Amino acid sequence: MKSGNVPEEFLKPYDAASEESHISALWEKAGYADPDTCVQEGITSANAEAYSIVLPPPNVTGTLHMGHAAMLAIEDILIRYNRMRGKRTLWLPGTDSAAIATQSKVEADLYKKEKKTRHDVGREELLRRIDAFTKESKGIITDQVRRMGSSLDWSRYAYTMDDARYHAVMTAFVRMYEAGLIYRGDRIVNWDPKLQTTVSDDEVEYIEQTDPFYFFQYGPFVIGTVRPETKFGDKYVVMHPADERYKDFTHGQRLELEWINGRISATVIKDEAVDMSVGSGVMTITPAHSAIDFEIAQRHGLDVEQIIDERGVLLPIAGEFAGQHIKKARPLIVEKLREKGLLVKVDDAYAHSVATNSRGGGIIEPQIKRQWFVAVNKEFTLEHSQFPDLPAGSKTTLKLLMRHAVESGAIKIVPERFEKIYYHWVDNLRDWCISRQIWFGHRIPVWYREKDSGEDGDIYVGTEPPTEGEGWQQDPDTLDTWFSSGLWTLSTLGWPNEDARGKPVFNPDGSVNPDSDLGTYHPTSILETGYDILFFWVARMILMTGFLRGDVPFKHVYLHGLVRDDKGRKMSKSLGNIIDPLDMVGKYGADATRLSLVVGVQPGNDLKLSEDRVRGYKHFANKLWNIARFVLENSTGQSGTDAPTPAMQSSVGSGGDRETGALLLEGDEALVAEARTMAERVSAHIEAFRLDLAADTVYHFVWDRFAAEILEESKPVLKAGGEAAASRRRALLSILDISLRTLHPFMPFVTEAIWQRMPDRERPVLMVAQWPANHTV
Repeated sequence: MKSGNVPEEFLKPYDAASEESHISALWEKAGYADPDTCVQEGITSANAEAYSIVLPPPNVTGTLHMGHAAMLAIEDILIRYNRMRGKRTLWLPGTDSAAIATQSKVEADLYKKEKKTRHDVGREELLRRIDAFTKESKGIITDQVRRMGSSLDWSRYAYTMDDARYHAVMTAFVRMYEAGLIYRGDRIVNWDPKLQTTVSDDEVEYIEQTDPFYFFQYGPFVIGTVRPETKFGDKYVVMHPADERYKDFTHGQRLELEWINGRISATVIKDEAVDMSVGSGVMTITPAHSAIDFEIAQRHGLDVEQIIDERGVLLPIAGEFAGQHIKKARPLIVEKLREKGLLVKVDDAYAHSVATNSRGGGIIEPQIKRQWFVAVNKEFTLEHSQFPDLPAGSKTTLKLLMRHAVESGAIKIVPERFEKIYYHWVDNLRDWCISRQIWFGHRIPVWYREKDSGEDGDIYVGTEPPTEGEGWQQDPDTLDTWFSSGLWTLSTLGWPNEDARGKPVFNPDGSVNPDSDLGTYHPTSILETGYDILFFWVARMILMTGFLRGDVPFKHVYLHGLVRDDKGRKMSKSLGNIIDPLDMVGKYGADATRLSLVVGVQPGNDLKLSEDRVRGYKHFANKLWNIARFVLENSTGQSGTDAPTPAMQSSVGSGGDRETGALLLEGDEALVAEARTMAERVSAHIEAFRLDLAADTVYHFVWDRFAAEILEESKPVLKAGGEAAASRRRALLSILDISLRTLHPFMPFVTEAIWQRMPDRERPVLMVAQWPANHTV
């Protein structure tokens, strides 16, 4: 083939924008992201080993950020690699409702445009507007995911609020309730006065803040606080039983002292929760507004009095300050204590962490409220079990089950150092508050009916509303988003009824149908996400799947780090340092963006990203394009008589590249073998989850070895002609072939674009070509 016969596109630099849209359409039309299609067309064996990932669902109303882009790049590498290795590969997409954020957005728009609140329009109308908003927004995030080259099976798309997921959530709630693991009780919770809802422990974000720290005289003791407005109910003074400074004070001893609104009677409590090294080693407690204080009160049977209401206003216990918002009341309370001579000193620059709602920004105000909880320490009988050393019928707790899943090796966390963090979190896990006071979400499947006699009313829990009798009222609260997300690997694969293809997931005898998605792809192969979401989501999935199926939701957890700016700072609007992945795709292409998020980044480590880094990998895409042009324009001699023979093509089809020793001279055989060795090293790195080393290996082979050395050394050989030139031409085609296959998981667009212009392609699209290290030729 002379240069004039090379496709015209090769005569100019690689155009990512035009190629990516064309290639995306090609993949969509081929349909090979659907493993069923691969089986039907004979590309994958029906009995092939399964490999599956469920996409951590981005918010349905959100937009793609660099953290998402890193996740998509990593998961797509794993998916494409395993698909090319011949596995029955499924990457299942979906989106999350992001209930609190979505409702907040719609409510804000409602007030901005109509000056109305949700209570003005009512629950049904607000939900109708939210539904319209999410349907309108869904296409934005899914199109952005596609632009990253993500080879997801969109025919199996799931949404956390669709009918199938709704039924799964209701079923899980009822089963956990019937097992005694879900209960309703009065406990301390994280209350957001701004959004008027509870927030889970994992959604509390601590922000560094500087405030005055006040020291007050409390009888014979000095106590310290940043929140004097909570001290009206402080009638217990707590100290460590081993603190020698207070050995003369006995547990239960009463002390009369002057306080904010006059004389009070305080009780001495000895408890090991007190840190003797902090301040005076003495503290007063406010059980209704602190989780630690509440637990101390529970241990000793102490009174619990509410000081602040749901809107941050002081209650009657505050006396003259009742009815005032805590922000307004704080300086007034301090001034009164000063007048009484009880203010010892003030530290005006005390740095501390303030609890806020990461979903809405409100400052958390702990409150005791009647809510629904998951009991993590309650013993139950495991009905099903795939754990070899924890058989069905065993007694366990959710906490123990979560620990066992990792300790037993059923789940391996990458990098391994995060296992210790996981165990620490599990060991300190409190009962999980799952009820939320918002309208958008899965409504709690509990109904109540009052009795005329004034006795406790009836309660009904079920997946469907009660049909017997009248007067039933459903609980107004909705479930924590993480409750539904915790079922993600199960619900997306069909549990508890049927999969996306309509196949029942269970046989009549209760066993799993092996032909269903649940039977084929669960447990999933890997859960890949950022380390910052380890406890939000990963642990919840282990908890839910452990109880419902006695199994793990995935075999590996791969944790990637945060994407920061080039100075190591977290990207934020306030710093103006956000790098938009779609801007990078538009400027430099998806391949360059993907590679910039992988090369040199070990699992669990943060990445310092700059636009220059992305730009550099655009040059690599163009380098590969130029390599292909050189190889293809020199792929035949002047007479065209040394084109690949039928024997060579047969070898290509069975061996996974164009190598055939009969057509190559010994030196050229060595060059092709070198490329094969490179592919094998890449395979080993991917299998060990070192995608950084895998990408680095193929990158340097293509740039430093293939382009800089092999092609340069080939120019005089090709110019001389004869048998050596013919052998070298075939060798270069083989090396290009191996390089394209090996690079494809990392840079799918440019490799597919070149593949479409290669002679004698083994398969119509590169995404289902055989991995070069699959077979030894």
